[in-house]
Amino acid sequence: MVYNLAQTLPFRVSDMALASPRLPPELIDHIVDHLQHEHSSLLACSLVSQNFLIASRYHLFQELPLRLHTTSVLMLLSLLSSPTNHIAPYVRRFSVSRIPDFLLHHGRSDVVRAIRHLPRALSLFPNIRSVKFAHSDLRRCPEDILLRLFSHFSHFYAVNLLSVHFERFSDFSALVCGFRCLHRLALKWVSWTHAGPHAAQPARRPHPSIRWHIHGNFQAVDLYDWLSSQNPPPLIPLLRYDSETLQHRKAATALLRRAAPSVEQLEIVFPTYVEIKYFMNLMHDFIDISGCIGLRAISFKQILLRPGDQMSKVLKPWVANILRQITSGELRELVLELHVARSHDDGVAYLDEFDWVSFKRALIHRRFHSLRSITFLLGPAIVDFARAVHFIRSIKLPMFASLIRIHHMKTGERSGCW
Repeated sequence: MVYNLAQTLPFRVSDMALASPRLPPELIDHIVDHLQHEHSSLLACSLVSQNFLIASRYHLFQELPLRLHTTSVLMLLSLLSSPTNHIAPYVRRFSVSRIPDFLLHHGRSDVVRAIRHLPRALSLFPNIRSVKFAHSDLRRCPEDILLRLFSHFSHFYAVNLLSVHFERFSDFSALVCGFRCLHRLALKWVSWTHAGPHAAQPARRPHPSIRWHIHGNFQAVDLYDWLSSQNPPPLIPLLRYDSETLQHRKAATALLRRAAPSVEQLEIVFPTYVEIKYFMNLMHDFIDISGCIGLRAISFKQILLRPGDQMSKVLKPWVANILRQITSGELRELVLELHVARSHDDGVAYLDEFDWVSFKRALIHRRFHSLRSITFLLGPAIVDFARAVHFIRSIKLPMFASLIRIHHMKTGERSGCW
């Protein structure tokens, strides 16, 4: 007997063919979260379905660039007033960049009119409490305009300064202290013209509840001295330990000693671009991280591997020595930036200059049970990426192969689970 399968099913086969597969919303959110830094991928996801559109919008519109001229601000107000506007709830941060350029191309009066419309624009975003100021030389901006601009964001709880230059360190400190609700401050390549002891001790002090994320600064000494003098000690979840000079190392050491219990991510920059006579002094008692009891991630920057080089020889044991100092049981991420000398071959042989034996012993000895990834960033002089991956993962660290991620800094090639 021949059975007709279509007659035995409780639904029509044609209906099953037309039905689209459905994923749980939680899984869609997880997929899209992995693409949060890939703008083109987010745009593609937004066209898949309604659920993907909602998840993609969350990342696509989380930061809104704000152009400081009247026409742009009025267009933004018109968009937000439209009944078809759906982006306002997704915006969580304003980005204000190149402030002097708007003054130069649109004029002072136009920028002032644009700033006057900001309170109305801000009121239309229910979830925005963060602002980023980027790529601006504030020396070229009239002080009264800056005061007007910053006053509209004084109630924000998160501020990000990226490549911003001030006239004086006291101008920077006044800006920080002017945010009365500030909870998180991220700094990267922030600088000032007039610094020194007189500028590093302004009368005002930042609120002790501010969580500082210090990625890197051109003039870190003044900032480190200022924060070290705070009482109670500052909260610094992310700290870049820069030691290009003895003054830098002294200031960084003092700040690390004061803020160590709050440090969760630590970037250690080795002083590899100084003369050898200064390098020897800098590497003497280079760093002590035993007080970082809550450390979760540590990065080693500028590890130079050069055969027969005295600087590389002195630097060689320090990565393992620092790992042995770690007292935190929460270390999850380890990053090493390896640079080899340029040569006539593919550069992979120079990777053997790294102290792999001591590095492996330190990992085994400390037993970092929470460690999730060991990332190697390879410099541009390494040509054969595939061979370098095999050398690190299969030859030197086979027992940690599942944790290893490798990224080429020049070509962008990657290996491992990212």
